[in-house]
Amino acid sequence: QNNSVNYERIISLAPHITELVYSAGAGEKLVGVVEYSDFPIAARKLPIVGNSTTINIESIIKLAPDLIIAWKSGNRIQDIERLQSLGFEVWQTEIQHLEDIPNFIKTIGEKADTLKIAHVKSSELLNILNKTKQQYANQTVIHAFYQIWHQPLMTMNGKQFISLALETCQANNIFAGLPLLASEVNVESVIQRDPQVILLGGESAFQESWYQDWLRYTELKAIKNRQIYKLDNDKYQRPTARLIEALPELCKTIDKARRHYQQNL
Repeated sequence: QNNSVNYERIISLAPHITELVYSAGAGEKLVGVVEYSDFPIAARKLPIVGNSTTINIESIIKLAPDLIIAWKSGNRIQDIERLQSLGFEVWQTEIQHLEDIPNFIKTIGEKADTLKIAHVKSSELLNILNKTKQQYANQTVIHAFYQIWHQPLMTMNGKQFISLALETCQANNIFAGLPLLASEVNVESVIQRDPQVILLGGESAFQESWYQDWLRYTELKAIKNRQIYKLDNDKYQRPTARLIEALPELCKTIDKARRHYQQNL
């Protein structure tokens, strides 16, 4: 790709991509987004061109973007191919490592000619990431269960970004080996794996009832030791700058559980 091309009309096909475009200082160049692109607040005013499952090709054509940023595992391949066949430039992206977040921000900065802002943000995030990694590198690994939904009970596998965040804090996701990024599990399998800490993600409106539900399972190590925590879901639900900024907080929570076990051996 020729770096002298500066994109002026960008469409984002995922809420986390929208957020990353703003982090790169290129929010003003966004002309269209998908549903749930609600952060930052400015994103809520933008035209909606679809949702995670369907894309409105007609409205994209009307908005005449010079760059469409797609989410490889989130957008349908037939939509991407259709957009490409219409002559649109589609950049397919995927976050597979936490480092991909700052790198993505920097690349957007290059493409949208906002490199100064993007570079500052990117360095800041890499810094947090590296510092956190170093800080926890030699800590005892703690076994964690992270809940993302209740009916059905859902968690994520080891490749999902929240799991990568846990890993940075030296927490082992007890369901790391599941085949799908987000998977349904049952209470029996949680009891069988017996986590030392239970972390409640999901919408804050549900967390209290999830919390109460878990208290019944007194045979669980995490419950016996009262190591169950509600997390600020907004910060942990997308692979964005907010996730990395919230990493130290996540690690502190896990460290609280770790110290509890070390003191009560």
